[in-house]
Amino acid sequence: MSQVCSNCLQTRDIIHFQEPTRSYKTCDKCRTNRKRRRTHSATSDVQQQTNELIPTIISNNNSNSNNNNTHDINGSSSMSNSDNNNNNNNTIPLVTLENLNENFAALTMHQVEGYDYEARISLDDTLLGLNDMDIAKLLCHKMGECDTYKYILKTVNPSTARKGVASFYANCSQSMALAKSKYNNGTTSPDQQQQQRRRNSKQRKRFDCKGRVSASIDRIARQAHVIIQHDIRHEPPEPSRKTPNEVRALIQRETIMTGRSAKDIHADVRQQFPDLNITPAQVYYWWREFKQEVAEMSSTITNTNTNTISSSTVDNNNNNNTIIDLVTKKSKTCE
Repeated sequence: MSQVCSNCLQTRDIIHFQEPTRSYKTCDKCRTNRKRRRTHSATSDVQQQTNELIPTIISNNNSNSNNNNTHDINGSSSMSNSDNNNNNNNTIPLVTLENLNENFAALTMHQVEGYDYEARISLDDTLLGLNDMDIAKLLCHKMGECDTYKYILKTVNPSTARKGVASFYANCSQSMALAKSKYNNGTTSPDQQQQQRRRNSKQRKRFDCKGRVSASIDRIARQAHVIIQHDIRHEPPEPSRKTPNEVRALIQRETIMTGRSAKDIHADVRQQFPDLNITPAQVYYWWREFKQEVAEMSSTITNTNTNTISSSTVDNNNNNNTIIDLVTKKSKTCE
């Protein structure tokens, strides 16, 4: 029996969520990491309090010294305290979106199997003008450009304790954590089996990569703290099959004006757009959609012009242009 961890979203055996006296929604690995962070935070607090007591002890031992020397000691001690608090942030590289790809490649090239990457990304005025959701989508897209993977943004949570701070996380689109669960005991329902038989596209390949992006946006500090984790390197997802607008416009024009077949139009598309790798199925889909819409529009125009058609000659070019305009407006509203 398995259970999904509420923190890392990984499916693990039920024993990782139970202790002799109670059960948890988070796995034992996440609980151990949380305890470690709490212990480190408590140790840092004790160290900070100790550092704050040092100036007082020094001033008591040197009570006979003049005030100028006392102020110098206190000033140098406070500076050392602030330096200690910023040591952790200084070890994390601060990069911009322009050199993010170069920095990522330099820090992960030696990690063969998987990789862990952490960085602070500087946010300029243009980025700070966006809302938290748009910043998160942009960062996920930029991180996907670095490692050639695609990350699905899950949620963006504004902080209730600190103003101007928000956190978000995203999973690798090919991760097993995003795979849809099976029906019963690993089998699919009859309806799902029938739908799979009708499926024309390949199913997405899944990997147990545990790919994940965890990040926080700090508007006050004008930076974003990003962590990328991938347990294994796997093949990237297939490129998007979305048909660009200029290709659809070509298919629409050839379908309405010349009435050519989808096969002939696909040859023209491959010749004019060789780098897009447009498939015959894509051309046929839009060819069929435009043919159906043309038939509907033609019947509408014929019904409205029944009286005028019998007494005058209709200009075919004008009719075709009218149909193109109507089909274009309809396709835009459906997008």
